[in-house]
Amino acid sequence: MTAADRLLNEIEGDLRRAPKVVYLEGKTDVEALFALLGVPGSRTGIHQGVLVRGLDDEGQRGRAPGSGSEAVRRRVSLAAQTGRAHVYGVLDGDGRTLDGLTEEFGAPQAGPLFAWEGYCIENLLAMTAWPDEWGDAQEWAEVLRGYAAYVALNRLHAELRAHITTLRLHKFQNPQVGAPLEAITEVQRALERDRHLIEGIDVAGRFAAEVAIYMREIDASLARGHMLLNGKWLINHHAVKCSGLAPEQCRTVWCEAVRTSGGSAAVRAWWERVARGQLFIS
Repeated sequence: MTAADRLLNEIEGDLRRAPKVVYLEGKTDVEALFALLGVPGSRTGIHQGVLVRGLDDEGQRGRAPGSGSEAVRRRVSLAAQTGRAHVYGVLDGDGRTLDGLTEEFGAPQAGPLFAWEGYCIENLLAMTAWPDEWGDAQEWAEVLRGYAAYVALNRLHAELRAHITTLRLHKFQNPQVGAPLEAITEVQRALERDRHLIEGIDVAGRFAAEVAIYMREIDASLARGHMLLNGKWLINHHAVKCSGLAPEQCRTVWCEAVRTSGGSAAVRAWWERVARGQLFIS
């Protein structure tokens, strides 16, 4: 059985559980989505006839392993290619700008692939509510600015990683059985061809530029800042500092605060379009 066959079997199994399926990048995203909808979590993962599935790195009960954006994309793409309607997916913003995502979540975007208007779904929790038991409401602009060095370093890393991947310097290289050994002249030629990718890079200057970009985005609006900040840091670091709880407990408490606040109007509106059949997939 091919990998595509295994995925199709998995999708078919999900569609037998509910007439519509929404795939999320990670298994913890499910709790956050129900909170943003303002409803209790579902033991079955089904709400209003829609199965919400957070993908896991490990295969479970015959399911294909894999999580993250590519795993979501594969399932949604394969469903579309094989004529299986009502299979949707939501991706993290992953550092794209808010302008670049304006038509990937809200109406009239019809899917089947969407993207959160935040670095990840945890950013939406932070933009919706703050647990009362953790103290006064946060000065979010100041909180976001405190993570500027990490945002800038990671954006610089992503830029350089793309360059060194082209140069094949991103990992150790090993000889492969069934493939000829690398020729010194061919490797040399490739490195000469692409050396401009890393020649003369002012990493300190690029870091400063990324910090400036991030600060400008925060000054423009919190929503724009949340596109560049990894919201998981707010769960695993900021909330832990404020509450003294473990990260898993922080997630649960924060999700409950969001749920009892009524959730996110934008996420509820998106869900209404998914659950009530207001998306028209050809």
